[in-house]
Amino acid sequence: MNEEKRTSGKTTGPDNKNALRAYLQRAEVRLSTMHRIAGAFLGGAGLLLLLPTFLRDAPVQVFGVINKAVPMLSMQWNLPPLLIVIALGLPVVIAYTIPVYALWLLLQDLTLFYFSVNTPKNVALGKTDKPIFHPRFSLTAIPFSDDEPSDLKKQLRAIQFGSSLKHSVLPHVHKDKHWFKALIEKEKEEEEEEKQVALPDDSWLEECPTDHEDDRSALCAAFGLAGAYNHDLVTEVAKTELSLIRHNLNLKRLVLRYMKALLTLVWTTLLSFMVLAGINDIMPEKDLIVVVLGFLAWAIITPWIVRAPTRWVYRGHSQHAAGGINDRYLARFERLVISGCFLAALITSGIAGFFVGWAFIWLGPVGPGLALARSFGWLKHDLLRWL
Repeated sequence: MNEEKRTSGKTTGPDNKNALRAYLQRAEVRLSTMHRIAGAFLGGAGLLLLLPTFLRDAPVQVFGVINKAVPMLSMQWNLPPLLIVIALGLPVVIAYTIPVYALWLLLQDLTLFYFSVNTPKNVALGKTDKPIFHPRFSLTAIPFSDDEPSDLKKQLRAIQFGSSLKHSVLPHVHKDKHWFKALIEKEKEEEEEEKQVALPDDSWLEECPTDHEDDRSALCAAFGLAGAYNHDLVTEVAKTELSLIRHNLNLKRLVLRYMKALLTLVWTTLLSFMVLAGINDIMPEKDLIVVVLGFLAWAIITPWIVRAPTRWVYRGHSQHAAGGINDRYLARFERLVISGCFLAALITSGIAGFFVGWAFIWLGPVGPGLALARSFGWLKHDLLRWL
């Protein structure tokens, strides 16, 4: 692309430039706000404070109750101890695994918020089969616009590539440049206009010194890895607007993920405290009944808890309308949670029914079962809105 083509077009007018620059300023403020919101989640808020307390005592004491009750139940029911351990322990494992998994997914979404794994240039060059994969930080570098005076940009490039300032990016020790070197060797096989990562060696670099070719190539690679490609103002605004859209979509999912994880963790923690309050270590059978009934209550209520943020968001709209489209990542988590709750309710209600003799307690799996059916769209009418 020659200089005349790069600096010609609608962006050269002063009014257009001012409008584009004004938008970029507003966009930077909005991006900064979005990253502050994500930073609050990164701090962990209540999650990181509750997690040590949540994981420290409750599982150990609950499994201690189960361990004491296994010999007694094995004799009463004439069943292998291993089978009883699995039946009693599986609901507890499910209950404590789901909040940890929710936290794991939250950290995953936070990582994906801060990094972009897509390289648009790969698609533009038809390199989707064998792209050079380099996850890029979501806030790319901001290049000096091609619409500015060309002599000024060439002077900037000459300083960046020819002075000691380049070592703020490039390591002084040669062996520490292996990352750049490997990328340069990979791209040597491509034509200049087909390079997927490195900054093109074009007319903007004409005044840059050529006596240190390795440093020049490494710095071009660093520019590319940071997303500092040559753009005019129109292209920069287009990229920024798409970046805002990407951040908005990821932040929406991140907020919902955070609320689901936080509610699940808080609810499981409170349930654990209530169960521990009913354990006295004197009557193993009574302690086991408390544990079984407690985790049966957890299995019945958790589907309602995990779907609460979605219900709040869609409060003004019928959640049973046909043709609705859900975020498949959030829906997958909900279905996994509800499936685990259904299994836990099935086991704990069966055991509780034998212990306390209440026939109605065997209806425990009905609630999670209906919630599971609702999540797959089998209840599309106004039945059971609370689901």
